[in-house]
Amino acid sequence: MLFFIIMFVAGAAYAGGYYIHKSPEKKKYFIIWGLVSMFVVTPLLSWSISMIVALTAGEGFAGVATI
Repeated sequence: MLFFIIMFVAGAAYAGGYYIHKSPEKKKYFIIWGLVSMFVVTPLLSWSISMIVALTAGEGFAGVATI
């Protein structure tokens, strides 16, 4: 259930970024996508990779240390 909530938030942020970037200004386009990637995509990828490492290692501390 948590995975679906995370994916919904990521999808909503992606859709919002796509809607906002429709402006013809290239500078605004790169600023919006930079913010979306810094605040949405990167933390989700970091968390998911660290949880995979924690499950593989069989230790919760490994996941926390990976983040």
